[in-house]
Amino acid sequence: MRNLLAALLLGGTALLPVKADTVDIQLLGINDFHSALPTSFAMTPGGPVEAGGAEYLAAHFDRLQRENPEGTLRLAAGDNISSSTMNATLQHDEPGIEALNLMRLDASSVGNHEFDEGVAELRRMENGGCHPIDGCARPNFKGASFPYLGANIVDTTTGKPAFAPYIVKELKGIKIGVIGVSYKNTLKEAPGPTTPWKPVTRPRPSTPMPPS
Repeated sequence: MRNLLAALLLGGTALLPVKADTVDIQLLGINDFHSALPTSFAMTPGGPVEAGGAEYLAAHFDRLQRENPEGTLRLAAGDNISSSTMNATLQHDEPGIEALNLMRLDASSVGNHEFDEGVAELRRMENGGCHPIDGCARPNFKGASFPYLGANIVDTTTGKPAFAPYIVKELKGIKIGVIGVSYKNTLKEAPGPTTPWKPVTRPRPSTPMPPS
């Protein structure tokens, strides 16, 4: 998963307090959460190391935000769901989405694993509702409280973005644009049903070769 969440300052300096030269903004980013609710182990050159689950991640989010309570964004770069533990898979990743809601995630880009069960299931992860076959693993599953972003995922039947390209958050009087960009092979790497969507990339300007 090689997606990107970019946060850009969009101005608003006129709103800064008088004599303020800078504003401290903190970006907390994660990726490849994969509904990792329980504690697990990560392999290192020195052997397995215990890796905390969702409760550890939530605690670190809170600890870091206490350093900048009003100037922090919590962001994810995709692959929040799927390729998960058996328990999460049996519950169609509903607990994983709810865990990220409780962590107060502000936004996430779309990773290839978001498409593992197809477009309809991804929309259910966004908007809530019960699985069409298995029903709701979590009562009254409401979906993600954070937006999924995909500035370069386009619905080829309409020519319009399949997801919101960006959101704008205001922290300490500064407007910050958060842009979600997916890896160009995101849909090719997803085993879900074929979609009418495709990642769009702009060609880089050619650079003349220096004389030999």
